[in-house]
Parts: sequence; structure tokens; C-alpha cells
Amino acid sequence: MSSMNLSKRSNKAYPFGYSNILRSVYPASGNFAHHDLTILGGVSKTAKSFNMDLSDDQCGRIVYPRDPHGILISELPLMGHFVQRGEGLAPVLTFPVNRDHPIVARWREVAREIIAKLDNARLKWAGVECFQRRQLQQKRKNFDDTTVVITLEKLPSSSFDKKKLLEDIHMLSGGLFVELIEGRICPGYHYRELPPKTGYELQPSMGASIGSIASSEVTGTLGGYVELFKAGAPDRICALTCGHIGMAYEEDVSSDDDFTGPFTMIEDSPIPIGHPSFGDHNAMIEVYERGIKLYEDFEREQEKKVRVDSGNLRAIEALSYTRRMAAVYRQKLASAKDADRNIGNLFAASGYQVSESGCLLDWALIDLNPGRIGVNRCREGFVQSVAPGFDSGSRVVKIGRSSDYTVGYLNGVESYLTFRNTQLEVTLAEWAVVAASTHPFCARGDSGSFVLNDADDLIGLLWGVRETGISHRLDAGYITPFREVAKHIQEVTGYQVRLPKIDRPEEDGFNRL
Repeated sequence: MSSMNLSKRSNKAYPFGYSNILRSVYPASGNFAHHDLTILGGVSKTAKSFNMDLSDDQCGRIVYPRDPHGILISELPLMGHFVQRGEGLAPVLTFPVNRDHPIVARWREVAREIIAKLDNARLKWAGVECFQRRQLQQKRKNFDDTTVVITLEKLPSSSFDKKKLLEDIHMLSGGLFVELIEGRICPGYHYRELPPKTGYELQPSMGASIGSIASSEVTGTLGGYVELFKAGAPDRICALTCGHIGMAYEEDVSSDDDFTGPFTMIEDSPIPIGHPSFGDHNAMIEVYERGIKLYEDFEREQEKKVRVDSGNLRAIEALSYTRRMAAVYRQKLASAKDADRNIGNLFAASGYQVSESGCLLDWALIDLNPGRIGVNRCREGFVQSVAPGFDSGSRVVKIGRSSDYTVGYLNGVESYLTFRNTQLEVTLAEWAVVAASTHPFCARGDSGSFVLNDADDLIGLLWGVRETGISHRLDAGYITPFREVAKHIQEVTGYQVRLPKIDRPEEDGFNRL
């Protein structure tokens, strides 16, 4: 779990609203919502092999010494009952590095040298990572598709000696493929609001939609519940999520240094959190209103048919059905408008900090109102234990606001990411999770999700995603180990952290851990 030394160009840290900070660098246009910290990827527009004569505006990614990803969509094998359709290249998928690959033992040293070369070349890089990259789910025999993936804010100009740089990295890595892809680190504001999967819950479940009570700027995920305890104080159960989900509180405050470090609750100025988020709440209202209009229009059509032919049984049945459904949607709309969305106030948050091992510390605790405390339930069991450590290559799961329950695998090596704006530049050593199938592991809006191992033990907090390709595929998520989060919570609040114990009867049908 140790990592290379951090590269900090500024001692200034930012609060959990760093999306606001980035607006001056990457301003949003239109009424978009801010979700996860996202690495926006480049666009693959060609099936040609690496060609030094190819201009940068023709290709958003370059693979050296050749591009092995030439399989067309029409050439993909059929997947069950689904027929592959479309033209062009099949998407390039991301898989974890095999734990027994020679690069695993050397990666920290190799990554350090790659970063030095990129810095010396004055290239603004967003990520230096190592994955398996291929277009098929199955690994090809006698073919090593392990690839050094470098995300740059902008590909080098045609005058830059790309071939020399790529050759050097190719040799440093022991002959692996090297992929340059255009991208950047920024808040994921290009995102369409969707109704939350969990709807409205008195006691929000893991994966529930949350956000500032009155701001549509942020939507994220309630990861789960933790218990805080310390001598001389009553125990308290709080909800845990990512800090940047609470960023909307900064709208009415200045950006002076008082708000750049860890945050603890101000009694006379509470920061309320809502479930679902304000944006999701509005989306649900729109869904119900559209549903009512749809059924009312259909109801009028069926009424006309019945008036013309009172013996038309099909029209009579359809009329009865549409009236029932319209009534259901009216009730849902009334319930949504009357729902008490306020689940509690922010109790404490990390600010924008970096742990000793180089991981992002981006957490927030929500002090819950009476009756709003839920349980850490994940499918068939309860989450009551913290994993003792990371096992690279192991299977993990999460429940998120946007992508719900998904399965992935921890990558075998750390990902080195750069976050920068006009006042701060910091290198992070992060743990990546890649999807177990063609379905992405995470999506924007999943920030704050608990990431669990196969035994439903908590291993970390999901805070961001990597987005690449012509379809902006979200092919990797980044997590901070929970033990580092818990350690920082104690430093900020004085409270130690544990998971609440749940006593449930066996007849519940859930496994007791």
C-alpha cells in the first residue's frame, strides 16, 4: 500500500467543493449538474497503426509500437441472444494487470521515471497507469496486452518528438504497449439527470441518491453508515459519503483559507443534505408529471372509443387501466412533493486532502435526523466488518446511485493521477477498479459508494471515474482505502470509527456476519 513520494506544488488544500474551484478553469455551460471528479478521455477516430505522419487532430489516442485494436464491431462474437450491430471499431476494454506480471514488481519505479520524462517534456499529464487493454473479454493466447496508459490534457503537437518519448517509455516498461490518450481531470458536469434508483426512503439505503438540500449542482451516493465513538462522548451514527457532494455550501461563502481545510459542523449555520438530491428530486417530479399527462391523454382517447361503441370491451379495459395508472402517478407526485428530503446536516468533512500514502481524502459525515438512520445492507448480507487490507486482482462490488450494483476487480498496480488548477497541483497514488464485464463498474453520480470485497467487508470509498473513448466509456473507478478515511476522520473529529453492528433475526433471510 505504500506509494511513491507525492509531488505537491502548493501547500494549499481545497474543501470538498473543489468542483467550484474548477469552474474558473473549465466553466460549465447550460444547466448541467456536477457529479464526480472525472477523467475525461480522448476519442479514437482511426483503426490505423501508429503513424508518425498522422496529425493530432485526426487521432485522440496513439498506441506504440503498433495499435493491436483493429477488431470491427461486426467481427465480435455473438453474446447470447444479443446480436452485435453497428459499424466501426469495437471499443477497447480495460482489465486489471495480472498479479504475476513482471511489471507489478517494477511499476512504482517505472511510473516514477515515466512521470519524470513527462514533466521534463512539460506535458500536462492526468494519469500514468497500467492495465490490460483489449477488445475481447477473453485474453488472447501468447499475446501480452498489458499497456502503459498515459492520459494527457492535450496530445503533443506535430513538432514534438512523440516517437522518442514513446520509445523511451516502451523500453522502460520492458517492451509493453504504450497508449497516449487525450483527457483531463474535471468535475463531471456533462451529465443528464436521471431519477434515482432508490426513490424516496425514510431510512436511505446504501447507494441512495443524496446532495445539498436546495442545490441542483451536485448529486452523489450515500455510501453507508458508520459509528463514531470516543471517551466521554455518546456514540453517534453518521452517513458517510464523498466530501465534494457537499460542495454546494460554498455558493454563499468566500474562497478564503478558512474554507480550504477540514470542515466541522457550525451550529448556527447548518448545511442540510437531502435524499434524493435536489436534481434527482426535480427529475422524479418531471417523470411523474409526464406520466400523468401521458395517461390522461390516453384516457381521453379511450373515452372517445367507448362513447362511439359502448360495447368495446378492449377500450373499456384500457380506460379502466389508464385511470388507475393516472391515479397512481398522481399519488406518487403528491408523495414526492410532500416528502421530507432533509436527512440531516453535514457533521464533518476532509476538505481536499491527500493521505500519507498518496490517496485522495475526500469524505463527509452526515449527522442524521431522528428516524433517518438506515442499515448497511448489500444484497443478501449486512456490511459489518472492515477488510484487513487490499488484495490486488480481487473481486469487489459496490452499490451506487447511478449504476446500482456492479462487480469489478482491483487493479494489480497503483494509478498515478494529477489534479491541477491555477492554485494547486498534486500527484495522487490511487487504487483503480475496473469492470468485470462490458458493463462499467461506476458512473457519474456514484461518488461516495462503499466498495466491498466478496465477503461484504468494506475496503474503500469510491470517489472518481476514468472516462475515455469515442463513447466516453467509464472504464475504471478510483477508491480510497477505508482505513485511511477512518484515520483521517479521527484526526479531524477526535472520533474513532467502526461499522455499526446489526442484530437481525435469522428468519429475515439475511446472512449475519
